[in-house]
Amino acid sequence: MKKITTLLLLLVAALILVVAPAYADEEALIDIYPYGSINNMTETEPIAGGTLRVGTSNWTLDFLGYRYHFVRSSVRYGHQFVDANADGVFEATEYPGVSYSAFAAMTINNTEDEMELVTTNLRANITGGVTNRIYAYFNEDMELAMFEDHIFTYHIFNDGTDVTDNADWRFATEAEIDAFKAAADPLTETPNTRLAHVRVVKDTTDAQGYKLEPLGYLTWLNPDLGALPAEERSLLVDWNPNHVVIPAGWTAVSFGQHDRGSYKATDFVKVLYTAFVAETTPVAVSTYTYQNPVFAGLTAHDDDAVTPGVQMIVEYNQADFDLPNNVSVSWLKMFEDDVLVNKTEKLSYKVDVYETADFNSAEEDHVPTILETITFTYDSVADAYTPDKALSVVD
Repeated sequence: MKKITTLLLLLVAALILVVAPAYADEEALIDIYPYGSINNMTETEPIAGGTLRVGTSNWTLDFLGYRYHFVRSSVRYGHQFVDANADGVFEATEYPGVSYSAFAAMTINNTEDEMELVTTNLRANITGGVTNRIYAYFNEDMELAMFEDHIFTYHIFNDGTDVTDNADWRFATEAEIDAFKAAADPLTETPNTRLAHVRVVKDTTDAQGYKLEPLGYLTWLNPDLGALPAEERSLLVDWNPNHVVIPAGWTAVSFGQHDRGSYKATDFVKVLYTAFVAETTPVAVSTYTYQNPVFAGLTAHDDDAVTPGVQMIVEYNQADFDLPNNVSVSWLKMFEDDVLVNKTEKLSYKVDVYETADFNSAEEDHVPTILETITFTYDSVADAYTPDKALSVVD
């Protein structure tokens, strides 16, 4: 009996998206992992008790000195959203869910149309039944264009003459913050200063570069507009503030419960607002790391379950033997000509047949001899593989 070991090598190499980092010094970036450990994104590495293996989406976001690693199934794409009832908006039944609502979710609108995600439960349905209470919206240039936070509070100051139509909110100065903290009765002594939750919108036409309004606790609505219907309770957006609207080319990132805990994500969330007051506009970088292609149907031909690898055993002087052509290899192709496509693509591959004795050589510098190489070319029209020759070196 003679054993033939086949080594399958890809003709097409896996690519990695290369982009300019937000900071020149990669070591300066602070990595944010679920539960504070990269091990929770793996399948085998040990994890702390009480935590879960949440996998990875293979996406990261670099911004303001941090690199956020997104967990499995937490990144969604606009082309996956289907307006089944053609009402112009998306309900929770019309787009993919997320696996772990306690961590950040990222929605990339790679379509040519604005997307409005509606809600009947203050956005809980948008993120797997549990509300993500902090949203960051990045425009087509990956600048932070809008930020909503109804968990953490910020000192804000009103330069306007009232708190409704003539409000002109901004982040308070250090002096204004100190006066607010020192006041025995801030409501009367510093009436224009508040400690509040916020919605901030980038606005290059405004002298300060942004517009701001207060939010109530655990609500996306402006508390000063309580006399208006809920869908009108915002000074900054012209849609129902409870909904999530993502313009074409924009990316929305929402943060979950564990991002507001004792992990580094909390520090990241708390500095997001600084993007609106920075002297130089910071730009975020979202990066997808391509994964190795995977074979399908290969292990079905393994004749030796004990020996590592796929072993095809050929009886001596067997009448007929050839390599199977029902093995396929595919990968997830995320980009094509810099356009996000997120599609599974089958690839061609080759089989190298080595002289078995070469693998048993004790010589460290010995190079195994390839006896024959057979290329299996994939035909996308026929959805089939065709070898360029038959196996000939196996007698």
